Amino acid sequence: MYKRILVPYDFSMPADKALEHAVKMAKALNKGSKKTEVILLHVVADLPLYPLIGIKESSEAPRLAPLVEHIDKVHDEATQYITQMIEKKKMKYTSSEITFRTGVLKGIPVEKILEYAEKEKVDLIVLGNVGWGEISKSKSLGSVARDVVERAYCPVTIIR
Repeated sequence: MYKRILVPYDFSMPADKALEHAVKMAKALNKGSKKTEVILLHVVADLPLYPLIGIKESSEAPRLAPLVEHIDKVHDEATQYITQMIEKKKMKYTSSEITFRTGVLKGIPVEKILEYAEKEKVDLIVLGNVGWGEISKSKSLGSVARDVVERAYCPVTIIR
């Protein structure tokens, strides 16, 4: 039924519950030599550069180069750290019962999750109802979860 399960992961408690659920599903779905693959994906969010709009082409641009370099360095360091942390999380679930893979991308979380899901042809996305981002007015579904549910091409399971 499900060959690939994508778990967008932001280290929040609901994300941990979603990962646990996906692993249990994968184990239950395994038949013989065909194993369900769980893909743990974290997206390092782009930092907004709104203050730089309109300045890049001005006489102030040379003074901003160190700031842009610093932002790039912070992103690179964050990506390295997150990669290490997500690999540690993977070790907890590595077993002969399921296939487990990780990924770390940089960009807008919803966009990257949806692009990755389609590119990797996942059969199911399992994610927590809220993460570290903003929470919608209903207080029960975060903005990333809501957007993924509304726009995903495949089934989505939300875990509270």
